[in-house]
Amino acid sequence: MKTGVISENSVGIIPTKKQFRGDGVRELNEVKLYEISAVTLASNPMAMITDAKGEIDVDLVAQRFDTLNKVIKKENVSDELGYAIESELMKLKSLFTQITQPVEEITTEPIVEEKGEDVSEIYNYLLKSLKREI
Repeated sequence: MKTGVISENSVGIIPTKKQFRGDGVRELNEVKLYEISAVTLASNPMAMITDAKGEIDVDLVAQRFDTLNKVIKKENVSDELGYAIESELMKLKSLFTQITQPVEEITTEPIVEEKGEDVSEIYNYLLKSLKREI
């Protein structure tokens, strides 16, 4: 998970309360959860793993950032690749937060992005974090 090889989740459920809408869509109101698995390819593209606990390898984080930087420089980025880039940026932001914060301040709460955030500010923060200047 830390290297990004396994990056998605899969769940095994049985619906216990459901209803069918007029347009043929089945709404699940309650389910019984049987299994949660980390997988390489989930059926739902939104089921992404964005973080994993444990010791952080700063060199590996720097390599991931460099690779992401190369991908971003491509001229033709598809929607799917754009979503993958967004997911990787969320992972890297979480890792940089962990690297730069004292251990007792690390939170497991999801990082909520604000719309309209200046992208160059984020990149500068990431670069400084890699150099441990913050």
